[in-house]
Amino acid sequence: MLNVAVVDDEHWALEEMKEYLSNCEGIGSIQLYDDPVEGLAAIKREPPDVVFVDVYMPQISGLTFAEEMLANCPGTATVFVTAFDTHALQAYELNVEDYILKPVAPQRLQRTVERVLQRRSGRNKMAAEAVQQKDRVDVQCFGKLNLYGTAGPVKWKVLKTKELFAYLWMNRECRVEKIIDDVFPGMEDAKARAYIHTCVYQLRQLLKRNGLDGRIRIKSLREKYILTAEHMSNDILEFQLLAKRAVDRGSVFLLRQAVNLYMAEVLTDIHSVWVYRLREHYRLIGCLVLERLIEELLNQGDILVATDYALEYLNKEPYDEAALWLVVRCYMRGGNRVKASTVFKQFCKRTAGELGACPHAELVDRYESLMQAT
Repeated sequence: MLNVAVVDDEHWALEEMKEYLSNCEGIGSIQLYDDPVEGLAAIKREPPDVVFVDVYMPQISGLTFAEEMLANCPGTATVFVTAFDTHALQAYELNVEDYILKPVAPQRLQRTVERVLQRRSGRNKMAAEAVQQKDRVDVQCFGKLNLYGTAGPVKWKVLKTKELFAYLWMNRECRVEKIIDDVFPGMEDAKARAYIHTCVYQLRQLLKRNGLDGRIRIKSLREKYILTAEHMSNDILEFQLLAKRAVDRGSVFLLRQAVNLYMAEVLTDIHSVWVYRLREHYRLIGCLVLERLIEELLNQGDILVATDYALEYLNKEPYDEAALWLVVRCYMRGGNRVKASTVFKQFCKRTAGELGACPHAELVDRYESLMQAT
């Protein structure tokens, strides 16, 4: 049985869908929402099996609604119900389960329900098979470093061995003197070289014990160490490629995917100067993606969603003026001058209190100009 939610700002459409769905085989509970904002919040709290959503709604469009479902409720199927057929391509990109045109025909709705039931059964079978697979390997660099072998996560006994693997993974081809400078700073050259040799030996043994020696290889060649990898998933590389495509295309869907990938800083369990530089590099990319996402959401008129992302940005970067202005702009676009003013004052107070500096006159002038212009 499918638990269903229907989201449409027109009451008559909700009642019609409720009547038709009640007569469909395989339907359990039916929840109706005429306010898309309230509906989205309720569905995130208790995700149903399938959501039927109108495309054209106030405050949140059906396209944005589907993106929220994909990001927050991946197990919930989304079906567009609309009087227009102009969003079929976007529906495909958002992995929408089906696309029904109004006026809805009961027989067409029944076919959709049957299709969702069949696909759900197939996905459950595939998920069960995936759990049984033991040879999944992966390298996770956002957050703590995790390397997965045939028996699960690799257990690191020596921190420097773990750090050396991370360094080789991120750089792939490294000169010995550079490794010494970054991973073993201040250590005598001969001692550092011996330490590197020992760590590389331990790494090779560790890869072999975890069934990874055929996929990850570490070679020594003319004062260099070279790491090669085959068929390895890598969150850092995925983020880099996705972020570039998302920014180039300005696609809200791709931008959201990139933002969701960057959930934590890089290699949070390794504390070295070279890692701090790496974190800053990816932090800047993450901020760029987040800024572009907020701009695109504002362009589409999805002010509430844009505001949530802007507040998340400011929370991560409390002293970043770019984050401040995005929050202020979102509140101003939504007609909430009081909250815009509150955020600005809190930013100035935070800056003066913790950085020991008064707000720049340019900052105040820009804020006042923005307030006067809107």
